[in-house]
Amino acid sequence: MKLKAGRTKAMKGYVVAINQTEADGIARDRHDVVHETRAEAETHLKFVKAHPTDSYYANQYCIYKVEMRHQAQNFSAGDEMISIEELRRTRVVERISGSELCKVTGIQRARLSLLENGSVTPRADELRRLLKALGVIIREKRGVA
Repeated sequence: MKLKAGRTKAMKGYVVAINQTEADGIARDRHDVVHETRAEAETHLKFVKAHPTDSYYANQYCIYKVEMRHQAQNFSAGDEMISIEELRRTRVVERISGSELCKVTGIQRARLSLLENGSVTPRADELRRLLKALGVIIREKRGVA
């Protein structure tokens, strides 16, 4: 499987952290805790201060502005060229559940989640099975043979 170079996309957001270095690390490694708006980050900060995991650091948390660079990943499976983001978007638009796709492909649900959020890179056989199963399910739903 070939990995096609994608465009780098910069995303800005806000992170609750103890210092800028930690905030940058969070932005790089844990996109799920980067807030799009300052208001969301302030709500998170209030929660962190109200429920500290370590009382020593509770009052040291602040909101930091961060910039993430995300490399779009496009994968080739035979003649098809598709990004995992496109595959997920198609699945959601066609109202196909992850569980349904996993049942047809034999891929575990947790693995599909990791693939779709970019935590792991799909193997060539996984990508082929996902693309084929997605096509089959879409044709069945539309009543096309």
